[in-house]
Amino acid sequence: MFPQRFLSRSRQTLSLLSRHFVSLPVRFSENNVNSQSQHSQKNSRNDRPRPDDPYDPKWRSRGFLIGAGVALITIAVAANPGSLVFPRVHNDYQQPASGDNNDWSPEALKAQEQSVENARKNVGVFAWGRDDLGTPVELKFFKGKVFRDVSLGKELYAAVDKNGDLIQWTGASPIAPKSTPSVKLAGKNLIQVVIIGDQVYALAQNGSVYGCKASTDLKNTKFEPVKLDKKLDRIVSIAGGEQLVAITAKGEVLAISDSQLPILRKLPSWNPVWRAKEIASGSGHTLIRTSDGRVFGFGANVLGQLGIDLDLSASLAHVPKPTEIKSIHIQYKSSPKDPAPAKRTACKKIAAGGDTSFFLMEDLDSGETQLLSCGTGLYGQLGHGSYVHAQSRPVEVRHLSNLKMYDEKARKVVPIPIHSLSVSNSHCAASLGAVADDGSPRDVYVWGHNMFGQLRRADGKKGASNVPVNVKGIVYGAEGVEAGRLELAPRSKLTVGKGWFGDIKVQAEQQVVCGDDVTLVYWKAL
Repeated sequence: MFPQRFLSRSRQTLSLLSRHFVSLPVRFSENNVNSQSQHSQKNSRNDRPRPDDPYDPKWRSRGFLIGAGVALITIAVAANPGSLVFPRVHNDYQQPASGDNNDWSPEALKAQEQSVENARKNVGVFAWGRDDLGTPVELKFFKGKVFRDVSLGKELYAAVDKNGDLIQWTGASPIAPKSTPSVKLAGKNLIQVVIIGDQVYALAQNGSVYGCKASTDLKNTKFEPVKLDKKLDRIVSIAGGEQLVAITAKGEVLAISDSQLPILRKLPSWNPVWRAKEIASGSGHTLIRTSDGRVFGFGANVLGQLGIDLDLSASLAHVPKPTEIKSIHIQYKSSPKDPAPAKRTACKKIAAGGDTSFFLMEDLDSGETQLLSCGTGLYGQLGHGSYVHAQSRPVEVRHLSNLKMYDEKARKVVPIPIHSLSVSNSHCAASLGAVADDGSPRDVYVWGHNMFGQLRRADGKKGASNVPVNVKGIVYGAEGVEAGRLELAPRSKLTVGKGWFGDIKVQAEQQVVCGDDVTLVYWKAL
């Protein structure tokens, strides 16, 4: 049996070469119509066949030579695929599907530019998914507003506005609020908000953390400062899925182990020499990225979400203390028994949600980036092309790995970074960045569950996707145009109101965030 690659190459070669010999079978078919009836008459007048007669031995020899030549070229190309350049073939497994065959036409590019410009003129918050089945709905209360952070819980939602005040609202989805969004904590200069079940935690610029247990009607919401075990350095970031975790400016890791007694304490098993730089939490596990590009994890690992080989006999279904995830630095050719040559890599970004984790790795020599994922991918949220219940070894998300672009200023090909990652229980979103902040819009890709239209696929399909796909564009304003795919506006100077001395302007960029069966786009203050 021939290898599948050989057969594929052979079919492509035959198809390409048939264009140059298409006249031969056509010529034969025209003559074959009357050849049978007239052949005897021709031979009666002249026993020697005509030169253009298909039954001429010369034609038979030529046909044999042509067929032999095609066969030899086919074998040569199959053995050396680089010897012949084929027309460009779209491969969904090697590049993100745009969902629009005209994405790069002049009309489509103009529509994309106009859509981004309309987004700047119509500042607001748009969401789709549960309750609207994929149709973007503008949250009227937030029209013209810019936020520092947004968190989407289960029927509980919170946002920090540009002034640092906390706004909360409830409802079956953020699209259909049950209660009117209202300010619940003001004057604290907040920068971040996290929802853990019915608990809401907010981080202030000075490092103070405030928390409360929110009621369904939000009438008795009262925030109190979260106590610290002892005097610690300023807290710079918080996260939480099952419990609140935080990191300090010196790289220490804190956690609340008892929700009834909310006191942030140092993790006794964390070595401060490691210097935590970033944290991310799923529903029951936590990831910690250090300043030197290593990643540690602790918590639930029953579905392999920590990237540690699952061995129930060794009690690795739950990792009680931070353990280094070394598997993200190991590359495989085809199987875990066939490792590739070692590379100098460092983790540049982490993200987690539900029982799924992501690691953005960078090759320190080439600068190329690679997105890895592990955990559960039952709805395709791992993004590597399969639907699996559990994946303990981090696998590459090829559609968002090793992306490159030509930098006109540097006059060379450079890697395209991933600007942001957002992970929910069942679907994910990523936006791409640029090497230089040149004002180019950011492409958005989504994957995972799509029962409620939360992916809003540009290709029009209604099912889930186990690979990243484009999002259908949003219509901004009454005179807006719908672009083929969604692109987020980069850093922009927006007018958000009137002041004593003229227009109030802020620097902001569009951001995408995933919640339970819902996707939301808002303007993030910078």
